[in-house]
Amino acid sequence: MLFALLSSLLLISCEKCNYYYVKYEASGNLKDGQTFQVAFNKANGERETIWFTSQKEYEVVVGPVEKGFKAYIYANCPNEANVAGFYTGISVSKNNKPFNYVMSSSGETFLESFCEYTVK
Repeated sequence: MLFALLSSLLLISCEKCNYYYVKYEASGNLKDGQTFQVAFNKANGERETIWFTSQKEYEVVVGPVEKGFKAYIYANCPNEANVAGFYTGISVSKNNKPFNYVMSSSGETFLESFCEYTVK
């Protein structure tokens, strides 16, 4: 009985030993000179927005984050009515294991794309 109790306490406290990293990806069907906007949640939960010109892809890893972290990424091309085809994706790595895709959004006619995922 004592062994079972100690084992369960070890498992509960070891959940805090887990750490996660979130990889965000975004891309768009852009022409040279068009502006690309990407917004994502940083490891501290604050949202960061980055603007690019003529860059068609973006990738960033944030972390470590805890279980329950709300991952979010958004991409669009503001004021560019003739742009369509955006992709966003979220991958999660637990304890330095390979990243696994957990959420993605895309389409040839999308004028914007976003994904949300809560780390489990």
